[in-house]
Amino acid sequence: MAAQIPVKAIYSGSDVTSLGEFTASDDITITYLPTGTSSSTVALGDHTHAYLPLAGGTLTGNLITTALIDGRDVAADGVLAAAAMPKSGGAFTGAITTNSTIDTVDIATRDGVLTTTTATAAAALPKAGGTMTAKLTIDQNTDNAGLDIDCEATSEYGIRVTGKSVLRAEQDISGGRGAYITRNIAEAGSNPLVQIIDDHTSNTQPALGIQQDGAGYGISIDQNGNKEALFIDSESTTYTVMQVEADALTGGSAAYFYSNSADTTSRKLFQIINDHASATGTTSLYVKNDSTGLAADFQGKVAISKSVTTGTDTDTSNTGSITLDFAANQNFVLTLTGNVTLANPTTEQVGQSGFIAFIQDGTGSRTVALGTDYETAAAAGLTLTATASATDLVPYLVVASGRILLGTPQLAFA
Repeated sequence: MAAQIPVKAIYSGSDVTSLGEFTASDDITITYLPTGTSSSTVALGDHTHAYLPLAGGTLTGNLITTALIDGRDVAADGVLAAAAMPKSGGAFTGAITTNSTIDTVDIATRDGVLTTTTATAAAALPKAGGTMTAKLTIDQNTDNAGLDIDCEATSEYGIRVTGKSVLRAEQDISGGRGAYITRNIAEAGSNPLVQIIDDHTSNTQPALGIQQDGAGYGISIDQNGNKEALFIDSESTTYTVMQVEADALTGGSAAYFYSNSADTTSRKLFQIINDHASATGTTSLYVKNDSTGLAADFQGKVAISKSVTTGTDTDTSNTGSITLDFAANQNFVLTLTGNVTLANPTTEQVGQSGFIAFIQDGTGSRTVALGTDYETAAAAGLTLTATASATDLVPYLVVASGRILLGTPQLAFA
């Protein structure tokens, strides 16, 4: 059978009840119908090119309907071209309401998380910035930065925090750092990499406190540049500039200075300078040892370019048994107000030497007896000038514990 072509026939003539018979006087208009097209949808005079294919296409004229399109009353919706959002994007002039999701996000649920009081856009922080009224929590569970800020400010800070306890960093993963601050530019300004300023004059607390409970260093400085590793500029007038307390020591040192450089250039490993000539009350180095141990032990050459002043005990009233304190004094000036016995001391140090001056009071004829630790030539003892107010000088040398050798007295200084 030949292919059937659907047609719509509009005719008038003698026989209008049957399509099977026509007469010569009948008028017939035939229009081609595309496959699948109902004859009731084709207007008089239409042809093949006037129809939109079922697969879709572009209308070249206006689409006007008094019915529905895909179940929507277009006229009632008011969806004119000016009222629609272009696919390329644009700005809404009214509110957006949905009972579904936008880009798979349930907006109502999301806004409920943003705030407990409102579910509007006012609950979100604008991209342009703003002020958060509640806590910000970042839970970073991947191997990336939890917060990354690239700040190009030149006169402001990348992060500014104010409060009572302002900043806390706690390392809870081994192998990392609690804080890492670095600078790799040729800084020509006057600002340090890290600066701590405690700016209130009434404050009595430290500006920096470090507690190290482990065996690592409390502070470690690796100074690779040709400059001081530690510099302190103190304006203190009555307090110690640097104080070290080591009350738990059993075998260590309160301070340790070490150099293993083979360079032969003249230098001083440890240097103390009192640089003002008017500071006559200043002692550049003071060492006090309350025990019987050495106050100073020099293993090497010692050069003293100026006079040495040692401790001198000047006692203006001596009678009976007296004990000389060799730990506190090197020389002794004793005014005899009665007969005296030098008792055996317990504080002498081997190698210690000095002088003992005996001065008769206004009466004179005072004598000096010796304890067993004191030795004289030929065990002759001491014979002093008996004249009132006479001064005799006796040198001594400690050669062993319990052995103090007394030299020949220089008598009757006048």
